[in-house]
Amino acid sequence: MTDVLTAQGYPAAHGSPDGEPSCSEESPARLEESYGARFQAWLAGLAHPYLGGDPVELGSGRGDRVRTWLDLGVTRITLGEPDRARRDGLARRFGADPQVRVCDLDLGDPESLPGASYTALVSCGVLSRVSDPAASLRAAYRLCGPGAYVVTVVPALGRVGRHPGRESGLPRRFTRASLAQAYDDAGIPVERVRYVNAPGLLGQYLSGTALGRVPGHELLATVWDRTLVPLARRVERRLWPPFGQVVHAVGRVPGRR
Repeated sequence: MTDVLTAQGYPAAHGSPDGEPSCSEESPARLEESYGARFQAWLAGLAHPYLGGDPVELGSGRGDRVRTWLDLGVTRITLGEPDRARRDGLARRFGADPQVRVCDLDLGDPESLPGASYTALVSCGVLSRVSDPAASLRAAYRLCGPGAYVVTVVPALGRVGRHPGRESGLPRRFTRASLAQAYDDAGIPVERVRYVNAPGLLGQYLSGTALGRVPGHELLATVWDRTLVPLARRVERRLWPPFGQVVHAVGRVPGRR
């Protein structure tokens, strides 16, 4: 594992100088990597107020949210990604940026994580793939100091579609209550938990059923992201929906900075 403690000084990100395969060539797709650019920006915006000056994102994948955070004023950030192909992709994408550090950190193996003092821990989709979400959330005690925020986004269990169990090999889905329970089991008080992107739940259902078998449905998903996502974002600033495509939660490590 890369020594994350050196991240406090932010040496240049390390990567693959000899052209390692991209994550699309070597690694299976993740559900959250199917989210459109505007939805990714929405999720990044929801997390931004809690990041502080030196956050860590675990399971960064392609780094879709990082540029938004840097543009919003985050001064430095660590990207933890256990998958080698994705990690090499992150290093190629952000290796020239002194504000970004890329390293090997796995939220699915919390006992392997070193001690650090990040201002926030952020993850998108990771808890849907781990065996014990509460144990993974407790990693915040290793990686963050008292008062640090723990921000997660997970796929939601809506009224359409079925709940895939972990034994099926499909991602775990959450309700507001089950995600809040995972935080409680981890000993991290929840400050807010909400559904996000109500129209996206319908789109997810359609793309996974009838439209998923129609040629060109990727184009429809792009149009959906460009039109309905901005509208949903404006509406949901004022009104939290009773269902959505994902569940977004914010908790805080007990204690004060």
